Amino acid sequence: MEEPSEPPRLSIERVFEDPIYYVVPPGVIRFDHYHTHGWWTRMQREGSNLRTFFSDGKFGSIDHALRAAVEYLQEVIDAFGTSVANKSRHLPIEPRDRIFRRTDKARGNRNPHEYWISRWYDEDYKIRFKRFAVKRYGEQGAMALALETTAKLHNSTPKPARQIEIFSYRNWKRYARSDVLHASKVNTQPSKSGISSQFDFSDVFAFEGQRNFILHSQIERNRALREAKISDFISRNGSVYCEICNFNFKSTYPFLGSDIIQIHHQTPLAELTEATKTTLNDLMLVCANCHFAIHQGDAVDNVIAALDAFDR
Repeated sequence: MEEPSEPPRLSIERVFEDPIYYVVPPGVIRFDHYHTHGWWTRMQREGSNLRTFFSDGKFGSIDHALRAAVEYLQEVIDAFGTSVANKSRHLPIEPRDRIFRRTDKARGNRNPHEYWISRWYDEDYKIRFKRFAVKRYGEQGAMALALETTAKLHNSTPKPARQIEIFSYRNWKRYARSDVLHASKVNTQPSKSGISSQFDFSDVFAFEGQRNFILHSQIERNRALREAKISDFISRNGSVYCEICNFNFKSTYPFLGSDIIQIHHQTPLAELTEATKTTLNDLMLVCANCHFAIHQGDAVDNVIAALDAFDR
């Protein structure tokens, strides 16, 4: 059995050694708003939010307040460690709560597509979906099949919480000392627009357009699989539209010569390997807005939340 590792030691020297920047550990952020200036220490431990503010005025200076914030963060780490459970949303326990009814908007001369959706965890706790059309099975039949499917296929073993090591995925942040000093001297007042009236934004500018060469790795996608997914979707639904919000690009933008759509992997790409077999059921057609939104956080949980939101 492995011995628990010692909590990391936060180096005060690292925080202040750079003459241009403050180098601040995860869990500490700078706050300059209205008449409040200082450093927040914020961490989640054992279901509680541990939040403490270290004011420049109370501690005498920016540096002293930052030192106190880092020392307090070390106390929290010593007491609770740095590994925390990721509290992502889970599928409901009751089978009845894992099914819901949807109606897709009518397209052209076609009638609205009405169906029941069944959701369940497979053996790897990946969320699977299956639709049962009301037109084919009838209202009660489609609902019964959805309920039977989720009850039969669902992995009922509780989904384990994922442990996240905050210092492995969050970097130390650099704050320019000159920027912090300037912000610490500016007191603002809230306005109706939410923007301080003390600032004149009419002359704000930036130089953009610089070309940079960037070398990075890319996870390979199979274009033939994408085209097959779109073709299969058209054969079953008559046109291409977002499976979450029903948005259709071509009907909205008449200048488009053909339909466009994005493909979402229900199993996150980062979890795929060269040996992973991806099927059409693992893909979803989504518009750019939905695709961007569901990737803000846990994409798997966000897909469920988005489907539920548009089903209401």
